Amino acid sequence: MLRMLSLSINEKASKRILAEDLVYESPVENERVQKVLNELVNSRLIVSGPDENGQIYYEPAHDSLIRSWNLIGDWIKQFGKDLLYLQQDLSDAVKQFKLNPKKLWHDDPKLNTLLNIMKSPDNWLNKQETNFVKKSLQRRNELEDRKKRREQELVEEKISRQEAVAKLSTEKEKREKELLEEKLSKQEAIAKLNSEKEAVLLEKLKGEKAKTRLQKQRTILLALGLISLLIAASYVYSQWNKSEKSVRQIQELNHRLQSSADDLTKLNQSLNVTAEKARQSAAEANIARQKADSAAQQEKKARTIVERQKKELLIKQNALLLSQEEVKKYSLSLQAKADSLRTYSDSLKTQLVIIQNKTREVEYAKLTAAYLTKSRSLMHSDPAMAYQLALESLKYDSGNQKIKNYIHDTLDTRNTFYESFIVENVSSAFFADNGKTVLAIHGDNKFRLLDLVNHKDTNIIINGKILSAQFSPVDNSALIATRNNIFSYNANGVLRATSERMENVVKAVYTARGRIIVVTPAEVQIRKNVNSTTAVVIPSGNNDDDTEVSSNDSLLYIRKNDIIEAYDLTNGRLIRTYQEPNSFLAKGGNGFIAVSGKRLLLARSAGNKVVQERYFVPLEKDYSRVSIISIADNLRTLLFMAEPAEQQVIQQQQQVQQQQISKNFIRPQLSTPPVLYAFSLPKNSRKLPGNIPYARRVVLSENGNYIITGESGSLSIYDNNGYRVENFGGYANYTSWAFNPANTDMIMSMNGLRLKLWVKGTPDALSAQRKLRTFSSSELEKALEDIAIR
Repeated sequence: MLRMLSLSINEKASKRILAEDLVYESPVENERVQKVLNELVNSRLIVSGPDENGQIYYEPAHDSLIRSWNLIGDWIKQFGKDLLYLQQDLSDAVKQFKLNPKKLWHDDPKLNTLLNIMKSPDNWLNKQETNFVKKSLQRRNELEDRKKRREQELVEEKISRQEAVAKLSTEKEKREKELLEEKLSKQEAIAKLNSEKEAVLLEKLKGEKAKTRLQKQRTILLALGLISLLIAASYVYSQWNKSEKSVRQIQELNHRLQSSADDLTKLNQSLNVTAEKARQSAAEANIARQKADSAAQQEKKARTIVERQKKELLIKQNALLLSQEEVKKYSLSLQAKADSLRTYSDSLKTQLVIIQNKTREVEYAKLTAAYLTKSRSLMHSDPAMAYQLALESLKYDSGNQKIKNYIHDTLDTRNTFYESFIVENVSSAFFADNGKTVLAIHGDNKFRLLDLVNHKDTNIIINGKILSAQFSPVDNSALIATRNNIFSYNANGVLRATSERMENVVKAVYTARGRIIVVTPAEVQIRKNVNSTTAVVIPSGNNDDDTEVSSNDSLLYIRKNDIIEAYDLTNGRLIRTYQEPNSFLAKGGNGFIAVSGKRLLLARSAGNKVVQERYFVPLEKDYSRVSIISIADNLRTLLFMAEPAEQQVIQQQQQVQQQQISKNFIRPQLSTPPVLYAFSLPKNSRKLPGNIPYARRVVLSENGNYIITGESGSLSIYDNNGYRVENFGGYANYTSWAFNPANTDMIMSMNGLRLKLWVKGTPDALSAQRKLRTFSSSELEKALEDIAIR
C-alpha cells in the first residue's frame, strides 16, 4: 500500500503503480500480494485497470484515503519517511536503469541500506528492484576487486623499489669501504715517498758539501793555470809578428793566380752555352717538321669526317621535317579531342550540379516532411515543440506556400496552452500568490526560482536538506526551512536573511500577514521575521512532517493525528479542539472544513474567534456519503463526490470475481456511479454534468470559477458548470496540476519528475513576449528520432 503513496514536502498524495511493480522473486510472496490486492480492490480502497499502454495499474481510490486513513500514518511512522523516500528514489533509479543499463547505484551509499533490507526477513524489494540492487552490488564488487588488484600491484611495486634501494645501499657501503681502503693505502704510499724523499735530500746535501770542497780546489788550480798562460802568451805574440809579414806576401801571389783561373772559367762557360743553344734549335726544327706532318694528316681526316657529318645532317633534317609535320597533325588531333572532352566535362559538371540540387531538394523535402509530421503528431501533447518544428521545416522550403498557410491558419491562430518552462528532476513545485514566480525543488538541497514575467531561471543550493518551502503572501519572498536553519530569499534568488542555528525544525510557513510559523516536535513558534530572536510559543507537542498549520495572525490552526487545535494568538490560549478525521485547513488561516457522511462542518475565522456552520448535503437515492475533492481558497466554493450506497459494493465485488474467473480485465461498473457536486455558500448544492472523467482528483481555481484535472492522460479545464473549455497536453501520466493563483491562463503540471508551466495564447504572440519555450537544435533532432519526448 505504501508504494501507492507519494510523499512531498507539504503533503502526501496517492500514486499510480503498475502491476509489474508488485512482482517479487518469491512465488509465495506474489500469491500473498495478489490476495491482498484483490481484497483492497473488493473493498474499494484501491482501483485497478489498464492504462493507455495496456498495462494493468493500481492506485488508491482517492487522495483523502491517503490523508485520512490512520493506518497509513501508523505505517509511515513505523517504517519512517526516509525509507519511503528511499523506495521512491529506488523506483526512479530502476526506471533510469531500464533506459540506460550503466546507471547503477554502485557508488551510492544507499546501496548498503538496500543490501541490509534485501538480507532482512522484512525484505520489501520487488523483482526489478532486487535485480537492480544485485547489478549495483556486482558492479561495486568489480570496482573493488579492480581497486584491490591495483593496490596489490602498488604494494609489490613498492616492495621491489625498497629491495632495489636496499641493494643500492649495500653496494654503496661496499664502494665506500673500498674507497676508504684505497685512501689508506695511498696515504701509506705518500708517507713512504716522503721518507724516501727525506733520504734523497740528505744524500743531496752531502753531495753539495763535497762539491763545495771540490770547487775551492778547482779555483786554486785555475789561478795557477792563468798565470802560466800569461807567460806563454807573451812569447807567442812576439813570434806572430815575425810570421805575419811572410803571410801577406804569399796571399798577394795567390790572389793573382786566382784572377787568371776565373777568366778561363768564364770563357769556357760562354762556349758551352752557345753549343747548347745550337743543339736546342736543331731539336725544335725537327719537332716543328713532325707537327706539320701530323697537322696535315689530321686536317685530311677532319675534312673526311666533316663531309660524312654533312651527309648525315641532311638525312636527319629531312627526317625531322617529316616528324614535325606528323607532330603538327597529331597535336591538332589532340586539341580536337581536348575540346571534345572539355565540352563533355562541362556537361557532366552541369548534370552534377543539377543532381546535387535535386538531391538537396529531396533531402530538404524529407526534412520538411519529417518536421511537419512530427509537428502534427506533437500538436496536442507538446504544442510548443510542434510550433518550433513547423518553423524549422520552413527553413528548408522557404517558398512553400502550403507550409506558410499551415503555420498561419493552423498554428498562429491556435489559441490554447503552450509550454513556457520545462524543468527536469523536480520533486515538488508551487506558485507565488501573485502568480509571477514558481519555486521548484530539486533533490535534497537545491531549488529553482522561475521568473514568469522575465522568463528567467535561477538555481540556488543551500546547506541542509529542504524540509518545507513557501512564498510570502506579503512580498512574495521564498521561505526555506532545513533542520537547523530558516532562509529567506527574494524573488530574484538573493538571500535576504538567515536565522540563528536551531534544533529539530520540522517545517516553517508564513501567516496571512507575513509572520513566520516554526514547527518543532515539542512546540510551535510565531516569529516576526526570519532572524527574530523573540517568538510567541504555542505549547503543542508531538509534531511531525504530517502536522499542518495555518494562521491569519489572530488565530492559529494546527492539524495532526485527525485532530484540529485552534489557538488565540493574542494570548496563546487554546480555544477548542476538534476531532475531525476527514478535515482540510484553508489557506491563510481562513478556517477549515470537515466532512462526515452527508454532513459538512465549515469553520471560519472571525477575528480571534471561530464561527461554525454545519450543513446537511441532500443526496439522491443510492448515495450514502460525500468525499471532499477540492476547496477554493475563500472557502465559499468546494467540490465533493457523492459515493454510492453499500449495496453497490456487492455488484462491484461480483464483477471482480468474474474478472478473476475469466482472466480478462473488466472495469468494475456501478449501476450508480459516483457523482461530482459543486457546493457554494450559503447552501447551494448542484450536480455537475457527468462529462468530467476520473473526477476524483480535480483542482479548483483560486476564485472557484474553473476546474482542472489530468487523470485521463491529458489536462482538461472545465467551467464551474462542468463543461470542458480546454484540453491539451495529452498522452502523459500526470501526477499533479494547479492553476496560477493570479491568472487562470497559466497552468502548472507534474509528470513524474518533469515540471511543465503552460501559458495560454497564440504561439507567435507568446514568442514575441518571450513566454514560449524554445528548443535547441539537439532537442529538435531528438524529437525527430523519438516522438515520445514527453
